[in-house]
Amino acid sequence: MSQNPVESKSADTSSPGDAVVNWDRIIHKNVRTLDNQGMGRVIAVPNDEDTIIISSQGGGEQYKIPRSLVSGFNGAEVLLNETAYKIMSSSY
Repeated sequence: MSQNPVESKSADTSSPGDAVVNWDRIIHKNVRTLDNQGMGRVIAVPNDEDTIIISSQGGGEQYKIPRSLVSGFNGAEVLLNETAYKIMSSSY
């Protein structure tokens, strides 16, 4: 009896709500907030911390946020479960 291989969903992409499996794949990807605002790009994912670092659009600001705020990655954008206002006005 032969088995047909089943294509599985890539571990590098996820739909909203899925956890990011490979954190290095989100570096240089755009970031979108819960309120659908573009926050900039991921510039670093420190291995020794549970954070990601985002550079704002235009590069004027940097935000260091907990990885727990990342709700998913769709292959092109990192999706956050927090609003842009909250990220810009908070120090995590």
